[in-house]
Amino acid sequence: MKLAIKLVIMVIMAICLLHLFKTKREKIVTSEKEAAITAILIKYKNIPPLTSSYIFAFSSLITFSFPKVSHCNLNKNKLTYRKIGKGLKKLKSNKITSQEDLKKAFAIREEVFVKEQGVPLEDEFDQFDTLAGDCQHILVLIDNVAVGTGRLRVVDEFGKLERICILPPYRKLGLGKVIVKALEDVAKELKVSKVKLHGQSHAEGFYTGLGYKTTSDIFMEDGIPHILMTKEFTLI
Repeated sequence: MKLAIKLVIMVIMAICLLHLFKTKREKIVTSEKEAAITAILIKYKNIPPLTSSYIFAFSSLITFSFPKVSHCNLNKNKLTYRKIGKGLKKLKSNKITSQEDLKKAFAIREEVFVKEQGVPLEDEFDQFDTLAGDCQHILVLIDNVAVGTGRLRVVDEFGKLERICILPPYRKLGLGKVIVKALEDVAKELKVSKVKLHGQSHAEGFYTGLGYKTTSDIFMEDGIPHILMTKEFTLI
């Protein structure tokens, strides 16, 4: 049985190599492939998890053969497929210049911070949540659907990144990096060479990977553990 499985996977790997040379598809994070495909094999085939190389090959075949099904979310052994392959090709990050888009950003923040994380509604929104103020807001869209947001304001010569959030179905797709970069670009446009943020402690590794350094101990903000992180860059 094990030999037969290995032979099948070797064939799959060969097919994947052919596809790599013939076509160009969107990339999926390997760890997400492994989690999703391993879960499928365990749940539906009753066989033990395969090695990461085999899983990569098997998941690559699925990616190339079914490009619209581009992401799987593994949550308590329940797999939810989202057809967002085409949408990722229409990814946009825009400065918010209209009340309509600002309301979309507010809706995302309410969904994530208020409903999901339990932040009081009166604490989530403040005097900086306007188009006329000294705060720049960003909206990220996939296929014209608003899925993420963030804002930046200048505080003590720092560009302060705030209210960065993404709707649950669109996480683990690299959109956090898109929002951070967009906000950093806003800071550069304002000739600000230093940025900072109050990052939730569980996201420290994410921000570290983007060049941020932790400059404080953990502190509580809206009942959630946070840390102060900073970054400097050269203005061109």
